[in-house]
Amino acid sequence: MAKKTVAAQAAREGSTMTYQVAEGVDRINGKKVTGKTVELTPSEALYELSLGRITEKVPGDGGA
Repeated sequence: MAKKTVAAQAAREGSTMTYQVAEGVDRINGKKVTGKTVELTPSEALYELSLGRITEKVPGDGGA
């Protein structure tokens, strides 16, 4: 049986999760960042993580 991920579950549900913005980043997903966290869908988060613009999911936000 394949291991299910929180991101895969969220993608099925069409929900967003909160992620921390990396130091010095001023834009995420084409939008100006106004705080230290952003709400992203799993596919948006995967892209931003690959670029190093976000660092991690905020503890306690969604998922199991």
